[in-house]
Amino acid sequence: SVITDAGIFTYLMDFDSDRHAFSSRKPKSRPYFHPGVLEPKIARAFVNLCGVRRGDVFVDPFCGTGGFLIEAAIMGIGAFGMDVDRRMVAGAGKNLRHYRLDADITLGDARALPISKADGIASDPPYGRGTTTLGQDVREVISGFMESAFGVLKAGGRVCTASPIELRPADLATGAGFRVVEEHRMRVHKSLTRAIIVAEKR
Repeated sequence: SVITDAGIFTYLMDFDSDRHAFSSRKPKSRPYFHPGVLEPKIARAFVNLCGVRRGDVFVDPFCGTGGFLIEAAIMGIGAFGMDVDRRMVAGAGKNLRHYRLDADITLGDARALPISKADGIASDPPYGRGTTTLGQDVREVISGFMESAFGVLKAGGRVCTASPIELRPADLATGAGFRVVEEHRMRVHKSLTRAIIVAEKR
């Protein structure tokens, strides 16, 4: 509660995060590790930026080792993940079990999401040397993912995703019908800067 001259204001805290717990979930401390995985604090930021809340359905169509799914499940959000790489699907499942968390994970193509409705989508699609798109052009994969995401998101739902700035992810989102509401840049190293976008289904 907060007491001011204008009155007493009481707030309900929907979720409280233990900031120190992030260090216990660092990618290298998990049973299944793969290089290039985002740190837990950044994964949590992506989940938050897509606007999902406890009880909502969250989707990560390029789930990799399960970092976004772990953060969503800890927050009490229904998590659904998929990946085109069988090893990642198995590894993500192993990591979630390690933390005693539940999520539905399946093998599949992000350009054809096998669900009918999502409240929010966040993902870090593959674009580095250590990732795979099974020989498909990265820009085409992300464009197809955006179109599929638009089809399953609820009205007003948001997608938060990252891509190299040269792929112009904001343009891909707009082309799929989204309205881009935020765009940020994150320098990874000399030859890679990510463009992180948040786009809303109108």
